[in-house]
Amino acid sequence: LRVIAAQWTGISSDPGWSFGITGMRSRRTPMVLAFHGYGPKKDGSFGEFAVFSNLKLQMNKPYYVAASVRLAQGDQPGSVEFSMKDLSNDDEPLLHDAVELALAHLPAGKEPFTIGGRGVSGGGLFDGAIDDVRLSSAPLTADKLLIQREDVNESTVGYWRFEPRPGALFDSGPGGHHL
Repeated sequence: LRVIAAQWTGISSDPGWSFGITGMRSRRTPMVLAFHGYGPKKDGSFGEFAVFSNLKLQMNKPYYVAASVRLAQGDQPGSVEFSMKDLSNDDEPLLHDAVELALAHLPAGKEPFTIGGRGVSGGGLFDGAIDDVRLSSAPLTADKLLIQREDVNESTVGYWRFEPRPGALFDSGPGGHHL
């Protein structure tokens, strides 16, 4: 997985998560959005969760991508709603794909939140440019995604714009989580 954002060491015994794009030589479908990690499942066990979208990206094109995670509660499974838009063509719609998830709690992980790889180990490095990352503490509906609203709201944990002003590593969100 080429990681866009994560809070995980990448070690299967450690809780954590990562969001990214499967590699060209993935045993799954190459070049699709994926959410992966280890944590507490709906049945009470600790184990791997891996969900793959049906949204396929192409090399050398800019994309907007998002993952909105809803955790399993009681008898109800959770889900990951993946969103993607080809930014090279304004006429392309914002695409969505929801995949069931058996995760009951999203683990914080031992590593800090990272962009472009997993933790200090640097595993799953992303090969490309990443711009405007917003992390929220609640699942967002399509009308509240970053591509629709470039703002902070009550669920914004961090918002990194990678611009000269206010600073490339400056968090524009209320938390002040500067990189």
